[in-house]
Amino acid sequence: GKVGIANSNPQQALDVSGRIHVESSEDVLITAVSTDGGAGIAIADAGSASETANVIRVESNDIAFKTNSSEKFRITAAGNVGIGTAVPSFTSGGGIQIVQPSQANLRLSDSSDASFNLDLAMSNDDFFIINRSSGGHLKFRVNSSTEAITVIEDGKVGIGTDSPYYNFDVYGTDD
Repeated sequence: GKVGIANSNPQQALDVSGRIHVESSEDVLITAVSTDGGAGIAIADAGSASETANVIRVESNDIAFKTNSSEKFRITAAGNVGIGTAVPSFTSGGGIQIVQPSQANLRLSDSSDASFNLDLAMSNDDFFIINRSSGGHLKFRVNSSTEAITVIEDGKVGIGTDSPYYNFDVYGTDD
């Protein structure tokens, strides 16, 4: 039979209407075990198109996040992260792989100002480093405080200087 809590017409083995509160002085663990290779938690608003459109699911020891009925994010058992791919792959090591049909982007933002953004982007076979901040420079450091190369907003490149005067400006000693 089916059990309903605050629900006189249960549709599942256990159907609860209302909030569920679990509290313990020890770790709280809600266990979902499936014999078909996947278990998950579906999250939906009452007006959602589907109760299973948004799911956090465990599949073969990976954790997959699905929104709008499509997987968007996965953490593999090996610790790799895939955004836009269910199978993040690397020729060596591991990490985060972002897959997007037109251009894959990783944005780093400074929370002190919403306009301070840096994008790392891949489009076809071109790689871009884009400083989206007006007046911002692109700087390469060799340690925590020494800028080795600076590219300013008009395209001038400085080596050993953070304010190049010429298109390619090298500052240093004669040796």
